[in-house]
Formats: sequence, C-alpha cells, structure tokens
Amino acid sequence: MLGGRRRAIFILSVLLAAVAFLAVRVPELVPPSLQPARPPEVAERPMNPQVTPTDRGLIEVAARDPSILIRLRYATTGNFTGKVWYLSNKAYLTPGTLAKLSLAQANLMAQGLTLVIWDAYRPCSVQASLRAAAPFPALFASAATGSRHSRGAAVDVTLAKVHDGTELEMPTDFDDFTEQAARRHPGHSTTARANLLILERAMRQAGFVGNPAEWWHWSDPQWAAYPLLDVPIPP
Repeated sequence: MLGGRRRAIFILSVLLAAVAFLAVRVPELVPPSLQPARPPEVAERPMNPQVTPTDRGLIEVAARDPSILIRLRYATTGNFTGKVWYLSNKAYLTPGTLAKLSLAQANLMAQGLTLVIWDAYRPCSVQASLRAAAPFPALFASAATGSRHSRGAAVDVTLAKVHDGTELEMPTDFDDFTEQAARRHPGHSTTARANLLILERAMRQAGFVGNPAEWWHWSDPQWAAYPLLDVPIPP
C-alpha cells in the first residue's frame, strides 16, 4: 500500500515537471490553464539611449511650465545613495499629470511660492537600483509592481519662495527613511507643519493623491492608465 502511494507521488511529480518544462520551452503545447502565471507588466530592458521620454509620450516640465523649479536630486549626489543616476536635470511627466501640476503651481504662485521638483519620471532600471540600495527596500516599489514614477505619473516636490528660490522648511529632507517623513508625525515643527499644509492644499485641489509615509510624494490618480517605461533621461 505504502509503495503504491510512493509510486503515485513519483509519477505525479514527473508529470508536473514535464508540464513546467513544456510551459517554458514550448508554451503553445500547454493549455492556458496549466501555464505558469505571467509576471505583471514590466518595462523594456536594457535602456535604449536612442529613445527619449518624449518619444514615449511624456512631456518635459520646463518646456510646458518654466515657472516650476527643477532640482532633481538623482541628477546630483544629493540623494541617499550619494550617486548620480540621471544624465541631466530634466523632469518629465505624462500630459495629464503635468496639467495637474501646473494647476497646483498657479495656486502657489498667487501666494508668492513655487513648486520645486525633486523627482518626476524615473526609469525602471533606476528604480530597481534604488530599491537595492535602500536601507528599507520596501519603501521603493519592486520591479514586479512598478513605480508610479516610472510611468511619469508621480512627483516628489517641495516649496520655495518665488523671488529667490529659497526652499521652505519642511518636515524632513528628501528620501528621509525615518518616521519623521510621515505627513502627520507629531514631531514636526510649527513652521514645517504650516508649510506642508500649504503644499498639501495646493496638490489636493489640483487632483493629486499624497503618500502618508512620504510628505513629498504625490501621485496622479490615473497612474494605472500609463505604461511603465525604462528609457533614459537624456543629457
């Protein structure tokens, strides 16, 4: 009786192995119900330097709204890795996301303030490298999920004074991995809390959704409509 069970288990394991082999090598011979699940949408790799974000439907922010300050932290060593990840200080977004950002900018300009973009479109390969380098990788979306930044549908922003570009006091610096980065952390100074409320009001009225754990991060609610991209930011 025991020997019969072992034989049955052995035969079943052989059959499952054969199905797995055929699914990988000759998928058309295996019924869809038995094929392994496909990974979710992934970006093209490797990056093709001949293709630019504008070729894929994104718009350079400075070309559409030059009033917004661009200070990409991953285009400098001023980020948590201490490395430069972008070839230039050019920010790109989807047309719809940029339209929303311009609405927020108009609101802030009337108050003598301006948005400062710390990050916008982020190639998938850079996202993967940042996740690998982060002290808490879970804070960066995995390759399987894909970052909203990699769709051109998210921005990391802060505020500055229009007349001299001086950035306002905020709860933390960019890519702060402490609990202080949370929007409602009780440890924020009175000034930082007041400035953050101004930013939140403008971004929400423009249609953005904030990340509770990262006060600087804002997403376009329509982010899922845009594909993941892995084209480089050009010089």
